[in-house]
Amino acid sequence: MTSLAVTYTDSEQQQLRFRLRATMGASREARRAIEEVWPLADHRDLQFITQLLAAELVSNVVRHSGLSAGEKLELVIDYDDQTVRVEVCDPGQGFNPLLLLHTHRVNGAKYRGIALVDALADRWGFLNHDHNCHVWFELDLTPGRRPWNGRQPCGDTGRNQKP
Repeated sequence: MTSLAVTYTDSEQQQLRFRLRATMGASREARRAIEEVWPLADHRDLQFITQLLAAELVSNVVRHSGLSAGEKLELVIDYDDQTVRVEVCDPGQGFNPLLLLHTHRVNGAKYRGIALVDALADRWGFLNHDHNCHVWFELDLTPGRRPWNGRQPCGDTGRNQKP
C-alpha cells in the first residue's frame, strides 16, 4: 500500500490517498487506512461504519471490476471535523449501482455491499467515465448522533409471558 497525505492550505480539510493492489488483502488495508482519519477517533461508531463501507467498496472492485491482481485501485479519503468522504476509483469495467440496488430489492441478491452503502451513508454516488469507475460515500460527524453500541437486547415487553 502506498499513500500520500495532502493538507489543503485554505481550509481544515485533509486528504489521504492510497494505491492498493487489487488483492483479497486490499479490504483489510482500506480498514487500516481509515484508522488514520483523526476526527473518527471521537466517533467509534462512525469509524466502524466508515471502515465497513470502505472495505465493501474495495472488495467490490477486487471481485467485480475485472482487474488483475497486479493492477491498482485508489482509495481517497477527504475529511475535516464535520465530514468524512471516501472514494474508491479503479480502471475497471464500471457498473451502475442504482440498477444493482434495484436488482437486489427485486431478487434478494446475495451480494449486498452497495445496499450497505445506500443504507448507512449520509450521501453516496458514482461516476463512470474514460474507463474509470468512481464510487464514493460521505458520513457527517454530527454531535449528538446516537452512538452505535452494537445490537442491544430490548427489555421484556410482556409478549413472552404465559397466560
